[in-house]
Amino acid sequence: MTIAAQQRIPERFLGGDFGPEGLARLRAMMEKAQGANRCEIARRACELMDLKSAAGAPRLMSARAGLLKLHRAGLIELPAPANGNANGRRGQWRERAALCAELLPSQEPVRSRIDELGVLWLRQVEGKKESALYYTLLERYHYLGTRLGGSPHLLRYLFGVGERLLGVIGFGPAAWKVAARDQFLGWTWASQTQLQSKVARQKALSLIVNNLRFLILPWVNCANLASAVLGRCGRQLPQDFAARYGYAPVLVETFVERGRFLGSCYRAANWFCVGQTRGRGKRDQFHRAHLRLKDVWLYPLRSDFRRYLGAGSPRS
Repeated sequence: MTIAAQQRIPERFLGGDFGPEGLARLRAMMEKAQGANRCEIARRACELMDLKSAAGAPRLMSARAGLLKLHRAGLIELPAPANGNANGRRGQWRERAALCAELLPSQEPVRSRIDELGVLWLRQVEGKKESALYYTLLERYHYLGTRLGGSPHLLRYLFGVGERLLGVIGFGPAAWKVAARDQFLGWTWASQTQLQSKVARQKALSLIVNNLRFLILPWVNCANLASAVLGRCGRQLPQDFAARYGYAPVLVETFVERGRFLGSCYRAANWFCVGQTRGRGKRDQFHRAHLRLKDVWLYPLRSDFRRYLGAGSPRS
């Protein structure tokens, strides 16, 4: 393997240690799986790396996204996708848009206070058409689109009033390491107990979810709508998550890009800012800050969240 290829091997993959040894094990598994499709390879990767949800189900979406990253980096070679458009983004979005065409919302402007519109509803995405609608709206109207670097959407919601769809919001896994968050929680990971720390971190992180995307449609101008949606999510998300995954998270996090947003709606919904990111991102292996700084916001889903997270006293 060339030096350039070795530098592309991630030290961590799918939440566990990886490196050259992990890559060798993965390649050996794929060699034995000759003729298997991508879904089957993802299933075997889950078994190899003991990648399971809290309910014991294989995390196939995470595995497929991670394997695709290794494939694009030239570290493994996946079989051709069963669907010819699986890696063609334009074809993929055209198909999704066509699938949900009848559900696309009216672009008639909405200008009112939330208390004047009616009763706000929030419900999970159901079925292929609503799933296509969710991703189509994000791709068209959210400045980040839907590309999440392999992070799956664990819970996806539509929200609106009456028959009017006003936006979408999605939640996914917590970030592996965020200095501001970890410092606030009092998490310390001593080098002499490194293995125990990683196990403890993985267990604790499963109780935190990340607000990955929040989109209010661009033609909707409704005072207090954003904070109302966040408040509704805070009440509804634990039950929905427990019904799907077998346990309830205790804390929600999100990252608000500085200079683009103020985070006012999070503050109004009783979230609190604990600091800033360092601009490195999860792919930065050489500690070179190159990403935009983001404010780190947290929202407890229960008052005793520290006990569940094994958190210490807050640190300044």
